[in-house]
Amino acid sequence: MKPRKKRNISKLDLKQKILSNPEIILDDPEILLHLGKTQNPELGDKVIDIRNIAINKLEKVLFETEEFNRVALQAASENFQGAISMLNAILVLLEARNLDEFFHKVLTRVPKIINVDYVRFIQLTGNSSLPPLVDINSLAVKNLTQDELNSYLGIEGKDLYDEGVAMRKVTKGNTNIYGNLASHVKSEAIIDLSLDSDYDFTLTFLILGSTLPEMFEDGMETDLLERFGSGFARIIELFLKN
Repeated sequence: MKPRKKRNISKLDLKQKILSNPEIILDDPEILLHLGKTQNPELGDKVIDIRNIAINKLEKVLFETEEFNRVALQAASENFQGAISMLNAILVLLEARNLDEFFHKVLTRVPKIINVDYVRFIQLTGNSSLPPLVDINSLAVKNLTQDELNSYLGIEGKDLYDEGVAMRKVTKGNTNIYGNLASHVKSEAIIDLSLDSDYDFTLTFLILGSTLPEMFEDGMETDLLERFGSGFARIIELFLKN
């Protein structure tokens, strides 16, 4: 294959191209830097010094780059802090010697560590002669019938079967989950734990409730919540097997 010949552009063609789209110059950082270095002391008052335009444009480009980097670093920092919080919560839960201690920590210590207001464990009961999967008395454990569970999950809950996590804003929480604190809840995350035990498969979920509407919204990243839910579920399974 023959090498392509360089196409020579005449000064007139180049001039017409620049005049038709002057932003070509102002959008090129390399050209802007060279324009900023040019010196011409003979410029008169009536001559427009393009260096000022170039420098202003360059400052704008640098500001936008700096702002993008700042936002990216902030997001990375928040993600890292979130991961550390989830890990610390799991470590605290591993200190429990039995399920009673485990859910006491779920109720009292975990919310502060992961920066939410309420943490609840819900399980499907009432439609079987089998005892609940987690058979203890705790405000952190909520037993729901199939109808109550369907009503609570709603449309957003359908995503759980594909994604494992659903996040949503709410005008108020569900009283079956939060009791008399339900009116304070403005957003929540629902994590499918998919626990399996010696019993038949039982639907179980971890609920994180917040008084902040922006804490959990549809479309947010779910990786951290999925990992936290997985660790939470594995600890419960260890207690159930012992």
